[in-house]
Amino acid sequence: MATLIHRFLASSLLLSGLLIISSLSAQTLQIDSLKANYLEGFIDFVWRDGKELPTPTHVGVVGDSDMASLLVNLSKSSSNKRAIIVSQIAMEDFIHASTCGYDLIFVGSGHKKNWPQFFEQTSTCRALIVGEEKGFIKAGGTIELIVLKNRLRFCVDNSKLNEQGIKLSSKLLELAIEQP
Repeated sequence: MATLIHRFLASSLLLSGLLIISSLSAQTLQIDSLKANYLEGFIDFVWRDGKELPTPTHVGVVGDSDMASLLVNLSKSSSNKRAIIVSQIAMEDFIHASTCGYDLIFVGSGHKKNWPQFFEQTSTCRALIVGEEKGFIKAGGTIELIVLKNRLRFCVDNSKLNEQGIKLSSKLLELAIEQP
């Protein structure tokens, strides 16, 4: 009888552990999906040199294959008439590239050590540069995605945008928060 109780307790603990892991995985997927929607939305509310971003809009995703896949799927299923071309790029390849060629660049987490070379490479890129890691704007990015109180928010560096001739709509700027 004691063995049966121990097996039941062990099975219950294992099942609850799996449920917690599953829940965390679902939350991560939901946040990543929201980030992809934000990135697509940013494209519609950005002007460079007083003009909308070109169609097709070229989006580079640095080091985050899941985000690249989400953006590709979103661009295929979106009711948005703007064509989006998504390319996944390794950070090392981007740092050594001779040209930028992107209208929006998303930098996934885990690349902080490469930020100095990345921002040096993108200094003349004139692209909206979005990251999800803390300190991204201070390091040279234009938009930083932040999760606060289980809500996805973003900060904007207007001076960096102005330097690059990029303007965000006033409605988008109203949604931005101050850097925490």
